[in-house]
Amino acid sequence: MKIGTQNLNEKRKKAIKEATADVCKILASDEFKQRVLAQQWLVSCDLINGQPDVMTGQQVFDLINKKIPDYSVHPRHPWNAIAQTDPANDRVAIKPARIKNWNATDKKERANLINTIAHETMHILSGSFRDGGHGTTECPDARLVSYGIGNLVEELWLASHP
Repeated sequence: MKIGTQNLNEKRKKAIKEATADVCKILASDEFKQRVLAQQWLVSCDLINGQPDVMTGQQVFDLINKKIPDYSVHPRHPWNAIAQTDPANDRVAIKPARIKNWNATDKKERANLINTIAHETMHILSGSFRDGGHGTTECPDARLVSYGIGNLVEELWLASHP
């Protein structure tokens, strides 16, 4: 996966490139694979014939393991969100403050960018990975591909950066 940048200064370009490299390492790790395979995932919060829209861990991993499309990141203030994906144009808008946090001394602040990149990458990977209505009992973030993968990648990144 190659990430392009638009309208970012050199420091923020470097942040995006470094965080993306870390996300890619985690996506290729055995620990990530085992954790993804271990559960069934919600593709979206939609119901299909009254049933949750689900994929097996193997199906999700196989999609992630294929070549993730290249995309471009630009600094924007998405309405009511930290980031927003435009899959039709392979672009992701991320709030500048989230990108700036990569240079923080607190690793938890830095991990936020890891989570954001992993989360938005899932939306670029498949337009089926939607998260409208998330965070409910019926559609918990931990089981939803976009949020669950973002949270998992962040958790693994934090574990590797004591």
